[in-house]
Amino acid sequence: RSDWFLTLLLIPFATVSFFATKWFFRLFIRHTGVGPTTIEISDLPLLPGREYALYLCQYGRVTIKKLSVSLVCYEETTYQQGTDVRTERCEVVRQVLISPCDFTIEPEKPLELDCQFRLPLDTMHSFQSSHNAITWKVIVEGDAPRWRAFCRSFPIVVHPRPVVQSDVANPL
Repeated sequence: RSDWFLTLLLIPFATVSFFATKWFFRLFIRHTGVGPTTIEISDLPLLPGREYALYLCQYGRVTIKKLSVSLVCYEETTYQQGTDVRTERCEVVRQVLISPCDFTIEPEKPLELDCQFRLPLDTMHSFQSSHNAITWKVIVEGDAPRWRAFCRSFPIVVHPRPVVQSDVANPL
């Protein structure tokens, strides 16, 4: 003989289980479609005025409409306004390094790109204090049909330019 109360209680649990499983697989496919991104830079530390090679490897199983790799500098300021502490971030420099369009990435053959870039001689080095910061990042942004646009950020450190003897002899 069956217990009708337990049978009726099974219906909401089965419904929740079905939708949770469906949600899990949608999330799983979304995260495995556009796979991880790897960035390598030829030399560290980064110094203003020098040239560097950058290697990008994008994994996944996706057709990408547009991909952009940029070197970006942000200025951050932290201040107090009344009883609130606020932080503002302003993009100061954006240098687009690579911007390929319309290609397909397969799991067996990830996208591999190389490029050269030069930090300008008058580049501000990375800096961190209690109220101000200068941060540098390599940002990879992509747009793929049927997928959400993605943005991956890789922080880097730019060291100050070495002092040259001619700089000391001829101050501004």
